[in-house]
Amino acid sequence: GGILADSCDRRHIMIALDLVAGVITLGFVLAIHYKSLPILYAVTAFRAATTAMYYPVTTSLICMLVPEKQDLLLANTMKSWAWSTMAMFGGFLAGSLAAVIGLDSCYLIDSLTFFISAALLTQIP
Repeated sequence: GGILADSCDRRHIMIALDLVAGVITLGFVLAIHYKSLPILYAVTAFRAATTAMYYPVTTSLICMLVPEKQDLLLANTMKSWAWSTMAMFGGFLAGSLAAVIGLDSCYLIDSLTFFISAALLTQIP
């Protein structure tokens, strides 16, 4: 992911990875529908690989967006805080939502959020 982030336009990489993640996430719905462990393992591996590529791109993007060195520490702290908060509450919210609307619906919503993210990133010049 780091080499990719350094060699290409980061915004385009993030858009492409969001689109790929959106499609891959739909694979979880297939795994649930077919009750297939091999599909689940394959989708999980591809999703983890996409995440592994995405993280260095977003991290390096902060350095580009925050040019002042004294503000960079605050920006990275805020990113870490947002990630930690999401990790803390995300599982609880997803579990509660899955109990109400079902696991496959949660994965459809998750997939949709990747497509929305890609669409929003296209609006950034």
